[in-house]
Amino acid sequence: MKNDLNATGETLPPTYINGLYVTGRRVRVVTPAGKEGNDHDITVTYENWKSPDLKVTVRSIQDDPRKGKTTIELTNIDRSNPDPALFAPPEGYRKQDVTNVFYPGSAVQK
Repeated sequence: MKNDLNATGETLPPTYINGLYVTGRRVRVVTPAGKEGNDHDITVTYENWKSPDLKVTVRSIQDDPRKGKTTIELTNIDRSNPDPALFAPPEGYRKQDVTNVFYPGSAVQK
């Protein structure tokens, strides 16, 4: 069966969201009347904003007249360096040389 959905996309002008430079894209998908038992066209709009620097989606919006508008947004963005203590080994950690360890199931003892 032929797909009767009509999708159009557009690139949105770059902007800033929560202090991040983002690029956006909007796609509109139209379901023609009668395709899903609907008596008129249904237009669903998807908008996606990404940070080229962080390579993550910062805001995503879906506007569907059947379900309402849903917005997901990255907030409380902190680009400072994390506390180095977060990467320190836990207290009591011991470093071991494991170059001569035999692994069960391996054919060769190292």
